[in-house]
Amino acid sequence: ASDLIDQAKSRFDQVTAALRRDSLDDAALSSLRESLGPAADQLKQAIDILGPRLADAKDRLDKLGPKPDAKAPPESADVTRDRDEQQKRYARAEELLKRAQLLALQIDQTSARIVSRRRALFVGTLMQRSYSLLSPTLWSSAAADIPADIRALTMIAGDFFGNAAAKLQGWRAVLFFALLGLVAFINVPLYRLARRILSREPTVAEPDRFRKAAAALWTAIVVAVPPIFTVVGLFLLLDVFELMSARIAPLKRELIEGVGFVAVVAGVARGLFAPTRPNWRLMEVDDSIAERLSRLAISQAAIVAVVSVLQALTDISAAALPVTAAVQGLGAIVFAIVTAGAIYGLGEDDEDEECLGPRVVPRPRWIGLARLAAWTAIVAMSLAALFGYIPAASFLMAQFVWIVGVIGALCILAPLCTAGLEATFQPTTSFGRTLMSGVGLRREGVAQIGIVLSGLTQIALLALGLAAIVLPWGLQSDDVVGGVRNAFFGFTVGGVTISPSNVVAALLLFALGYVATRGLQNWLDNRLMPATSLDAGLRNSIRTSLGYVGLFLAASAALSQVGLGLEKIAIV
Repeated sequence: ASDLIDQAKSRFDQVTAALRRDSLDDAALSSLRESLGPAADQLKQAIDILGPRLADAKDRLDKLGPKPDAKAPPESADVTRDRDEQQKRYARAEELLKRAQLLALQIDQTSARIVSRRRALFVGTLMQRSYSLLSPTLWSSAAADIPADIRALTMIAGDFFGNAAAKLQGWRAVLFFALLGLVAFINVPLYRLARRILSREPTVAEPDRFRKAAAALWTAIVVAVPPIFTVVGLFLLLDVFELMSARIAPLKRELIEGVGFVAVVAGVARGLFAPTRPNWRLMEVDDSIAERLSRLAISQAAIVAVVSVLQALTDISAAALPVTAAVQGLGAIVFAIVTAGAIYGLGEDDEDEECLGPRVVPRPRWIGLARLAAWTAIVAMSLAALFGYIPAASFLMAQFVWIVGVIGALCILAPLCTAGLEATFQPTTSFGRTLMSGVGLRREGVAQIGIVLSGLTQIALLALGLAAIVLPWGLQSDDVVGGVRNAFFGFTVGGVTISPSNVVAALLLFALGYVATRGLQNWLDNRLMPATSLDAGLRNSIRTSLGYVGLFLAASAALSQVGLGLEKIAIV
């Protein structure tokens, strides 16, 4: 334990020394925070070692009792020696435990300061004011720099094609173009096969919600996979034939991410709104709204991807800041204009028309909320671009599409999981009949388990969706992983460590105690009580009292497992 504490202290000192530098960027801060993880694990291991040692030494000291005073009869030398050894052991363990706990607290505080510093850096970068789109200086400077950037990109493209012509000679050229053709044409049979496996049949008048969600998920996969496979296969071929240079690596990354982003958003939009299959549509809107929202989502994702690719081109050509600002600002304005044109009058066209009966497809309430959020984002990114906060406008543009995509994915996954669970846990299914015959559950109990599991699944999906939404807003992946790890292995509240692993163990203990109590009650009813002369009322009282005692003992064992012993609970 002492060695673990010393190693953790060494790691902590290195991190604190590095944090004194003011020039650390986000990647460096993230690396420093990650290096605190092993130190925290070492301290946790040391505390796990020292805790039982300290408790053991205290128990032995309590058994030995205090040192007798001068008036008491003298004790044996062996007892005195044992007390001194246990006292030294207790003092040493207590000293190391306090040192480990203090260092663990310092690591937590330092980690929190790193997170605050990273978020401050994130906000500072995001809110950095540069050029306004209304500034003539921006456009004059960009116009003066663009010819040089075009020449630089032309030279880079010439080097790429020259390198390709030099390396693709003879059989290498034949093999390259044959593989390229294979990548291009392999999508056709895959796409046809996918449509045959599961398709939205127009003859099915009213599919249930589970079939709608399953078809929407499969549609999203079918739409997204072919373009992603194509672009990844293309750049894999370029890497295998050594046609890619390190200078154009940023363009490769942005092209792959851009195509993947557009493909996934298009798949989610087509799967969710089903423009050509209204009977399979998860979102209950009319055909015009479904088609408009589907095209809007794809257009927004395409604008974000194009801006990212143009940004990569400016990085490759080492373009000046005005060119970069002009690209990001124009992208944000075009995004705002396209979004405003698509949502203008959305869901209001039929309000002024005379209706002689009830609406066939009533307008959902979420359309008004979505329209308000979209107009808010449009105004925010437009004002940011016009007043010189172009990085903030570009960030809002990308995050708007990301948030909408996450919400769309949740709208597909949530009904798929919940309806699937509720359909599985039905008394009429084979799984439900197995539960009733094997476990002894009643018909109502099987359905209730499915409902509870579907509710828990919805909560889990909402938590994952919220984590995905807040990830780009200064909350990095290691923060989420660390939070999940701490939540699983335990967090301390009021001196009690609570963790899901302990909770599961406590539930198992309670279940074992409950089963043992029921078994003892059945044994009394069937074996012991019939052999006695006790009347039925007294037998029932004994059985009930035994059940209360068993439940109390099972609950006590479960609470002790999570750290809530009887000495910490006031029982009324």
